[in-house]
Amino acid sequence: MGLKMPKAYSNKLKRDVTIEEATKNNIKDELYCSNEKCRIPLTFVGNSKRKNRPVSAYFRRRGKVEHIEKCGYNTLGQLNIAARDSDDALVSLNDKKYSLRLNLISKAIKNSDSSKKKESTDVDVDNTKQPTKNYISSGKISAYLSTMKKIMQIKSKVEDESELKKLIEIQFNSENIRWSDFYFEFDDYEKCFSKLMKNKINYPLCIEGEIKNFEKSNENFSYYSIKLKLKFLGENEDGKNKYASVSILFNDENIYENLKKEFESGKKHVAFCSNMRAKRVITSSEFLNITGVVYNTKQIYMY
Repeated sequence: MGLKMPKAYSNKLKRDVTIEEATKNNIKDELYCSNEKCRIPLTFVGNSKRKNRPVSAYFRRRGKVEHIEKCGYNTLGQLNIAARDSDDALVSLNDKKYSLRLNLISKAIKNSDSSKKKESTDVDVDNTKQPTKNYISSGKISAYLSTMKKIMQIKSKVEDESELKKLIEIQFNSENIRWSDFYFEFDDYEKCFSKLMKNKINYPLCIEGEIKNFEKSNENFSYYSIKLKLKFLGENEDGKNKYASVSILFNDENIYENLKKEFESGKKHVAFCSNMRAKRVITSSEFLNITGVVYNTKQIYMY
């Protein structure tokens, strides 16, 4: 199990090469892990598409040879590091299974929420805006949310999209949560909306997607926001175009501006973890709106 690699060691050139160099010069043979203590054989994977979305070129393991545990591209090793620093939000069950305690992530988000002054808007964006009675220290909040950010980071880099489903067991209080009911990709937006509307989700979710644009707050809406690319769902029963829409809201201008700088530097995709709300809006088109609020930079990861 491993992560996508942006560089590899070329045995012919006796040095590391980047994806860009390998693509430009057709360097595809005698490639190995750039970690000199690992050096497992690699394969060059060119630009491709997954679910109609472009996937940039990368290096990956050849066959089933595993990276050494301490290699930065070993998935289990990275999860072990995340678990070590998680303050029990991510716990190792055995050598190939981890338990994510989502109730701790939920408490961390609610505590981050309660530390911010509530601002009124014309929509109810979040049902968690009540100060929690179960106060947790800032250190634990940081550890819990850092764990969630690390998982989103690993998810964006895994070679096999289904890998984390096998490695992480998700628990919310006494309930076991399926990965597919916790982490939603672009093609899953409608499913996410449906579950939220039916009140089948009362825990934080992760959503990922491609960024469409940034919007500043204004006199009509006091939140800053990131809009993700719309998912076209066809026509509704009235013949109107139907879309799934995801928005990330911020009441902290600094967080918003820093993320905008990351976007301008070339990071066009994002994953975030939040308590989500859903609302159907029908105008000239039908929109299935999913909204989450980010209070802490550790709730969001851009790549």
